[in-house]
Amino acid sequence: MSADAQALDVDPIERATKTGAWATHGSFAAVVVMLLASDGPMQLAIKVLPQGTLAALSFMAFLITLVVSVIGLLRRRGGLAVLFTQPGLLIFVLCAWATVTILWSINPRHTLTGILFLIANALGSAYVARDGLPRALNILFNTGLFLMVASVLTVLLTPDVGLMRGEYEGAWRGLWLEKNQLGSAAAITGLLALSLWGMGEKRWLSTFAFLLCCVVLVKSQSVTSLFAFVAGAGSIVVAFMLRRGPILATLVLAGGTVVVLGALLAGPTLWDQILASVGRNSTLTSRTAIWHAVEAFSQEHMVLGYGYIAYFSVPEGPMGYVIEVLDFRPYTAHNSWLQTRVDLGYPGLAMTVLLLAMSVYYSFARLIAQPAAAAAIAVLVSSTLISLVEVVFAAPGGLVWIGLTALIMAAAVEARYR
Repeated sequence: MSADAQALDVDPIERATKTGAWATHGSFAAVVVMLLASDGPMQLAIKVLPQGTLAALSFMAFLITLVVSVIGLLRRRGGLAVLFTQPGLLIFVLCAWATVTILWSINPRHTLTGILFLIANALGSAYVARDGLPRALNILFNTGLFLMVASVLTVLLTPDVGLMRGEYEGAWRGLWLEKNQLGSAAAITGLLALSLWGMGEKRWLSTFAFLLCCVVLVKSQSVTSLFAFVAGAGSIVVAFMLRRGPILATLVLAGGTVVVLGALLAGPTLWDQILASVGRNSTLTSRTAIWHAVEAFSQEHMVLGYGYIAYFSVPEGPMGYVIEVLDFRPYTAHNSWLQTRVDLGYPGLAMTVLLLAMSVYYSFARLIAQPAAAAAIAVLVSSTLISLVEVVFAAPGGLVWIGLTALIMAAAVEARYR
């Protein structure tokens, strides 16, 4: 056994085999951490509890996430090794850079709050990833299923809380504040369920979860999440085909290349028709207007950014011009890449791109030996598509970001020993 494996006491893949692929030891605590990191329970609290209690609840959520995650990493010999994988190091370098931006943030207090949750949730993802992909997949699936069931119950029992009002009257939002957040969580959970089903694990439960997520996706009216879900499901099929051998892999890659080239050659007309078929247009419900306005009024701090999650928190300054142009106040850039650039500057953007590149490498590196890597590939594909119109990367919370980072680190943990 190598020195690295001795440091961990036992190879995490071997440990998963000895204790069963879906060992539950410590899983309950990890699910609690992921539920808090998902933002679902906290956003439900924002909707139903008095404003005066939210600060205390937010601090409790942060404290529980931090303490449980640290204990979970320390209680197993070598548990901290996950932090020293390449993705783990990069994620915490990103957290360190976000912390540095408080020095020039236009809203230091808001930046500090976001940083605390970013770090706590990163530790939570590391705790989930500690023992490799099977355990990480199982914990994330349990978390997502709990959130979906709770969201459906919220809609059915308290429609005033669970349904959207105004422009998207009647669309499901479940625990969250708006429908696209529910849609994103449903897409990720559905992909985790499909991965488990493809592996032959938890067939009945994964089937139920998959069908439930399909219903939630439709009822949330989140077109982006639906597209991302379909693309992610396709990537799972491709991943399992790639595991079957080089001939089928070559055919799959060739077919995928043809499809991508065909979509590119079709041009914008095809995409306009697709968007029109689902009740949308090329402005993506005014998102393009937000992008142009933010891009125009964020030139002053292009290199270093305006501070982590600070730009949209201050209605004065550059946001004042954005509000004047749009005639309404956006609370995010509705694009992860633009949001990262205005928050963390080009260094943060570069680290995000590198992290995604690592995700591609480690997911495919583990695919042949580990079928659970198909889930990592699917979450990567889905989250990348969602990132084009929503803020999911380097977020202080949310199932998309914590799921992606947990699966990346889990794949990297396994790659160290094979």
